[in-house]
Amino acid sequence: MYIHSLSRLLSFPLIIMAFGIIWYSASVDNKYSWLIFIPVTLLVVLYVFHGPLDYWWHKKFPPRLEPEIIKWLTRHFPWYNTLSGGEKTKFEHRLALYTSARLFQSVGKEKNDNVPEDIKCMVAAHAVQMTLGLEDFLIGDLDRVFLYKHPFPTPDMPWLHNVEVNMEDGVLILSMEQLINAIVRPDIFYNIASHAYAEALIHLYPELRNTDISDPWTGLKALYNWDKDYVLKSTGYKETADHVVHLHAFFKDQEKYRTKYPEQFLHFKEILNTPG
Repeated sequence: MYIHSLSRLLSFPLIIMAFGIIWYSASVDNKYSWLIFIPVTLLVVLYVFHGPLDYWWHKKFPPRLEPEIIKWLTRHFPWYNTLSGGEKTKFEHRLALYTSARLFQSVGKEKNDNVPEDIKCMVAAHAVQMTLGLEDFLIGDLDRVFLYKHPFPTPDMPWLHNVEVNMEDGVLILSMEQLINAIVRPDIFYNIASHAYAEALIHLYPELRNTDISDPWTGLKALYNWDKDYVLKSTGYKETADHVVHLHAFFKDQEKYRTKYPEQFLHFKEILNTPG
């Protein structure tokens, strides 16, 4: 039996101990009632540190992805099928770790932490793809992912948009409508998850933009039929950096990207240590 949460497992005997002390104090002798502070204190410690504790456990004993998730990756995440057997195992372990280490919330009238695992993996797969060659596959302190069903406004961007990254607050926000469309019809729709994680990576690794990309949009138009207006309309941004779009394009199809931008291809590949 796989232990999905070490903190929950450890909490069960402490809860039983606490109820046992309460029962004994009320029914037999209350002089030992002070002992209740022991399990209660330990439960508080477990609650505060449950995230790091469970992550440590999962790193030692990686959780397994459900078969349905593997089927989804095979059908709808083409890059996964290009990996070798060892790379697939590494990707799967990291995907499971990422979804357990980061908070996913669906946002509507109120926030809901009960995001289905397949939706978490649909988002997280892009982060793990881009960081498979790096040690920090959690992408710094970007630890909260908020998911709207549709375009959304925020205080920083008070108009409807589909994606937003706030590295200072450690928040990534996505419209699932746009993301699902991009996964189902990648030939038509722009992938905002790839764009968001590219934006985050360039923030963490500024050397990714330390080269000038000559004629940045002509090649993208030829490769994927992307122009600046298309990207801005897809994201809902007022402006976007060329290097963010190019890093997304690099991960969309590395071989195609190399044909148009061979120097930038090598630049990205060297810094990110991407497989292949």
